[in-house]
Amino acid sequence: MEAGNYSALNPTAPPGPGRSAAPNGTGEGEEGRRESSEAREKLEETGKYYVDAHVNARRRHIAHNGRDVIKVKSLAEIPAKRGDEIYIDALHAKLYNDVSSLLKRGVRVFVLRRPDILAQVRTTNNIEKTDESDAMLLSILDKSLYKELTENELALRMLISEYNKHLKLLKTMKQLDCKSKAFDEAKRIIKKEKNRLAEKIVEMAEVTIPEYQKVCDALKLSHKSLRGRVALADLLLSIDFSRGLRKILSYVGRHQNNQGRYSRRARQALEALSMSHYRKRIVKAREQVKLLKKIKGILAGGPA
Repeated sequence: MEAGNYSALNPTAPPGPGRSAAPNGTGEGEEGRRESSEAREKLEETGKYYVDAHVNARRRHIAHNGRDVIKVKSLAEIPAKRGDEIYIDALHAKLYNDVSSLLKRGVRVFVLRRPDILAQVRTTNNIEKTDESDAMLLSILDKSLYKELTENELALRMLISEYNKHLKLLKTMKQLDCKSKAFDEAKRIIKKEKNRLAEKIVEMAEVTIPEYQKVCDALKLSHKSLRGRVALADLLLSIDFSRGLRKILSYVGRHQNNQGRYSRRARQALEALSMSHYRKRIVKAREQVKLLKKIKGILAGGPA
């Protein structure tokens, strides 16, 4: 992949010909609002926006259109219209509502398939990591590195996120070991809602994820195995199985050189799927690795 002229992406360098300085977007009062409004007006012309997104409410998202840079509190503030395109580095659960509003406006949203590519490009080209430089890097990456997000896929992700919240709540309630009718009734209601969400997730995954049913059949996941089927949907949405096995194992924390950096959500989904597939409560790490290899082979068209 062409690296391009990365030296021009240094946000600390003075603006060159045709390059505007990035507005700080952090002014207070009327002056700050006026600066933010003027910056957004500059972005309205191109129709493509590249965003370094954050989950910390105290930090602003950095939006770049190939020419200008602004900071916004919400992705919904980006002046994108129907048919415009927004490219973001990662899709966090806290961004789901913002992204949902963009999709309902007819904006096309693309998510970077490999968030680690930014670190690789920065290292190769000796670029300092800043929010502004990352947003600019997103604008020159090959578009094949992005995946377009559909409303159905986002809805499925939102359901899985809600399901995981119910799982966590039930686990906490179990640890409390409270003995009362009111507590037991609350736990029953939460469990019922969790199962309803699981059924909805499975139903939606069957029509949203092309290879979902194929993998379910190959792994012999019965319709009664709701948790396993939900976990599989979560893994297929969060992992690019076309990547090398070592990268996949590192992502779920099953590679010896991952140095403790991995997706805990993906790891939990893998553990839940492994318990359903092997039909036992404790599954060894090597069995989880074997299962990932099997799924990768199924998706590649190999034997189940």
